[in-house]
Amino acid sequence: MLINYLIIALTILISVTGQTLLKTGMTSLGKVDSLDMASVVPLVLRMATNIWVILGLSFFVMGTFFWLILLSRLDLSYVYPFGALQYVLIFAISYFFLHEQISGGRIVGVLFILLGILIIGKFG
Repeated sequence: MLINYLIIALTILISVTGQTLLKTGMTSLGKVDSLDMASVVPLVLRMATNIWVILGLSFFVMGTFFWLILLSRLDLSYVYPFGALQYVLIFAISYFFLHEQISGGRIVGVLFILLGILIIGKFG
């Protein structure tokens, strides 16, 4: 069972890393204000050639590989809620590394997520 928890942790870390890389890439490309036909193709080309976006998507592929392994071993109703740990890690990374503003409501929400994960992990 320990190996399953290690794979869960690895999957979460890979997914969070992927999200952070995607955010970094998209921030470097600038705010997307328009999705009209004239701007979509150049936007897709810029995304497809941005190293951070490419790395972020690569991490998602790796994470999917480990997620599929988990699905072969554990009940979906058991393993899926652990994915909520991504919210907690993204919350911390957003604050400490991306310097995003975090409201009190978001903090309370993350605490409830943690409580839910603890309940599922202990009694699930």
